[in-house]
Amino acid sequence: QPEARPAVATAPGEMPSTEPAAPQAQADGDAIRVGAVSLSPALFAIATEEAASYVAKLQRHVADLRENDQQPVTYDFMRAAHTLAGINRTMGFMQVAELSEALEFWLEQRIDKACVPDASRLALLEQSVAALETMCRGIREQQLEPARQPELVVRLQADRNAWQAAAPVT
Repeated sequence: QPEARPAVATAPGEMPSTEPAAPQAQADGDAIRVGAVSLSPALFAIATEEAASYVAKLQRHVADLRENDQQPVTYDFMRAAHTLAGINRTMGFMQVAELSEALEFWLEQRIDKACVPDASRLALLEQSVAALETMCRGIREQQLEPARQPELVVRLQADRNAWQAAAPVT
C-alpha cells in the first residue's frame, strides 16, 4: 500500500491532497534503480540492450570454438568482452565489468594463436560467458544487482598467468 502524502494545501481554499505518494522511480525523475545504481530509462534501455547483444556475440564465439577447436580466438571475440566491460562500467555495474575485463585479458593473449582449448579451458570460457549472461539478464529483466564472481575472475587470471609463463620467448 503506497504511503499517503502529507496533507498540504497548495492554494487558499483548496482541499489538502491525500493521494498516494508516487513510487520511488517516479520520485527520482523516473530513474531506474538497480542496487546503488540509478539510471535514466533511456540510458538503461540502450545500455542493457547493447550489453545483451555483446553477450550474444560472446556466446556465438564460444559455440564456434566448441564446434571447431582449431579455430583461433579472434579479435572480435576479445572486443566483445572489452565492450561489455565498458558498457557495464559506464552504467556502474562494476561486478559485470570486472568479470568481462578478466575475460577480455584472457582472450587478448590468445588472439590469432594456435591454442586448442582443452576441456577445462573451454569449460572456463563457457562458465564465464554464462555468468555474464545471467548477470546482464538479471539487470535488464529483473533489475537485480549482480553478484560479484571472484572465483571466475581469479580462475581467468590464474589461467592467463599460466599461459603467459608457458609461452615461448620470442
